[in-house]
Amino acid sequence: MRYAEVAVAAPLGVNRTLTYGVPSSMEISPGQLVWVPLGPRPVQGMVFALANQSPVEETRPIIAAVTPKSLLPPWGLELARWLSRYYLSSLFEAAALMLPPGFTTRVRAHVKTAKDMPSDLTDEQATVYDTVAQGGRVAERDVEKKLRASLNRLVRRGILSRDWEIMRPRAAPRYERYLLPDMPAALSNEDALSQVRGPKRTALLSAALKRPHPIPYAAAMKEFGPSAVKGLLEKGLLAQEWVRGGGRKPPSDSQLRLLPTLTREQGRVVGYMRRLLENRRASPRSVLLYGVTGSGKTEVYLRALERCISLGRRGILLVPEISMTPQMEDRINARFPGRVVVLHSGLSLQQRFNAWWRIRAGAYDVVVGPRSALFSPLPDLGLIVIDEEHEWNYKEENQPPRYHARETARKISELSGAPVLMGSATPDVATYYHASRGRRHRLFTLPYRIRTKASSSKEGRQAGLAKVVIEDMRQELKEGNRSPFSRRLTRSLLECVGRGEQAILFLNRRGTSSVVQCRNC
Repeated sequence: MRYAEVAVAAPLGVNRTLTYGVPSSMEISPGQLVWVPLGPRPVQGMVFALANQSPVEETRPIIAAVTPKSLLPPWGLELARWLSRYYLSSLFEAAALMLPPGFTTRVRAHVKTAKDMPSDLTDEQATVYDTVAQGGRVAERDVEKKLRASLNRLVRRGILSRDWEIMRPRAAPRYERYLLPDMPAALSNEDALSQVRGPKRTALLSAALKRPHPIPYAAAMKEFGPSAVKGLLEKGLLAQEWVRGGGRKPPSDSQLRLLPTLTREQGRVVGYMRRLLENRRASPRSVLLYGVTGSGKTEVYLRALERCISLGRRGILLVPEISMTPQMEDRINARFPGRVVVLHSGLSLQQRFNAWWRIRAGAYDVVVGPRSALFSPLPDLGLIVIDEEHEWNYKEENQPPRYHARETARKISELSGAPVLMGSATPDVATYYHASRGRRHRLFTLPYRIRTKASSSKEGRQAGLAKVVIEDMRQELKEGNRSPFSRRLTRSLLECVGRGEQAILFLNRRGTSSVVQCRNC
């Protein structure tokens, strides 16, 4: 008999599994989701290893497999063990990060009568028995709140029996139906059309023969009518196929844009990233791009992703929050039309579920989203990009494992060989410290903004930073200026408005007060 080490959906502690027997009729592999017994109830578990010997004398068998094969990438199990140890979570909680959204299936207990009611029951127990007997098969939770102790005593005495029902998953695959030609090899298109009677059937078959892609079933029903669709299906001239749906459809038209000319600093980063992508043994595998706002960090991301895709691999682009996703989505969709998917909590469970499976099937080259997008099941991960790497949003704080996307990305890079490109105008102190000393990360800087206005002599020309002036309001007060604005600010605002331009003033608040000023100091 074979045995499986299973991480169950229960708080068992850090990096701990339980041993279960594998029935001879069941095919089980590491990374597979299964149902196993835990105490009196079944729970979900993830298979982490198989063995021919058991470390314990007695084992209980696996109940059933939830999925027919492994759901995790080859390095996924090792990543789950690291997450469990590093962030002090259970193994199942760590593995759950890489599973499809809404995979958790609820289990509901039911009770029913197992024998006639004996005469020695208390009034409370008799009430429980009558309730169950009248219902035939009653959900345990409907009676257990008030009568939990009596119910358990009846089950232990064998007067009531308990069984378990696995509830339907919250999200299930959604399939879309298509029509496509399905004629005998000896039958030509002209012969097939000659066998069809009626203008709508002829038009439908002609459209199916001419189009390079299958026709959506709903569109065919609306345009040609149910009679035409049903008639051609019955004649065997059309066939139906079901395709897992829910993914974003590629744009119908994509405009080719001229790529901007890279600055010398951008070119250095892009060149280094190309070497990392082409040589999986080169190190360090992590790069910090320290660039001021407007210095062209996003263009470096896009060039690195282009090279990654040209090598037959795929990439992940992390942004710190949902509000930034649409901006990045527009730019990256223009560069990779139809090959980008966006994952975030604003999508419905069904949308995220469908997107997960399409990502796994290789339908997309680039995944964009907040920290949870890091665990997308890309078939051949080649690059991880983290924009604004200093942001606190990359740290999970609400539920275990309380991982940090930046540190987890480094571990994924170590396991999968995919390099990590991090960008920020204000890097995290620890990240910058290690990069500046050549530890863990390679440091590149983009010290200049890029001018894109028509006034520039050439697009891509480097521009200096905005001029910042700090005025000492104590000196202003000494010189008789009692306004909350300095004289320089007042003069600058008047000049701005005089030129027909606009200005924005940011006012810091101190609690509920817009201004707190001590005129003595």
